[in-house]
Amino acid sequence: MREDGKYAFFKNQIENWWKTNKRIFPWRKRQSAWNLLVTAILLRKTNADKVARHYNQILGKLNSPISTYNLKLSKIEDALKPLGLHKSRARQLKEASKIILEKYGGKIPDKLEELLKIPGVGMYTASVILGMAYGKNIPIVDINVVRVMSRFFGLSKLTLEKASEMLMKMVGKDDATKISLAIIDFSAKICKARKPKCENCPLTSRCKFSSATKNF
Repeated sequence: MREDGKYAFFKNQIENWWKTNKRIFPWRKRQSAWNLLVTAILLRKTNADKVARHYNQILGKLNSPISTYNLKLSKIEDALKPLGLHKSRARQLKEASKIILEKYGGKIPDKLEELLKIPGVGMYTASVILGMAYGKNIPIVDINVVRVMSRFFGLSKLTLEKASEMLMKMVGKDDATKISLAIIDFSAKICKARKPKCENCPLTSRCKFSSATKNF
């Protein structure tokens, strides 16, 4: 199958699956750039369902750069305790709020190069902010997205950067953020790191990983 045909198959199957299997989280509703920055930090090394249970309580206390900056570090740590890793996360949020207030006047920038200057903001978090808060056509790629794509396309050395390039080529002018979220949900429910549910996967007929597993 030609590359563009396989891209179209992957995209269409993922989008169709997502229509009835989308995960619902509070941060996927319209959120401020700051709320999304906080969310991305909370989701690191923490299950999304656990973050969702404590989301409103935490964001009620850390709902803006100024409110976060004005809190003592110990108070930020207390707010984050239910999720663990509260000391490192509190430091990141305190430092981020300081930079945002001092350098950007309290408004989170909408340019990638500026976002990456904020403590705690890497490419993934910056992409979340640009795609979900500012409506930019940008893919959100993490190790879960890479896992799904590397398995399907048979690319054992797929990098975050290459996966991002592939997604942009795949969607063109469509919503790269939307397909990214669909793949993230697919990775959580079907293409899991351990014990993937290949028997329930709509990609199986053309998936390199599934074919190799069957042959083995």
